[in-house]
Amino acid sequence: MPKLLAWAVQRGTALLTTPKTAARARENFDISPLPEDAFEAINQIQTRQRFNEVVKTGVPGFIAKGN
Repeated sequence: MPKLLAWAVQRGTALLTTPKTAARARENFDISPLPEDAFEAINQIQTRQRFNEVVKTGVPGFIAKGN
């Protein structure tokens, strides 16, 4: 997880985590910048796939009533 957190911080975005233990939560604070070539390589990955169903509701970030 620390590498994913480092990538998110380097690109100026937030990443929400759900650590199951206090040790894992502390580990999330121990991040360091990725090498520039690794950062750029990750940025070039194009999945074009969303895993959250909320985008199908028509109201990003909210779940439609009755669903």
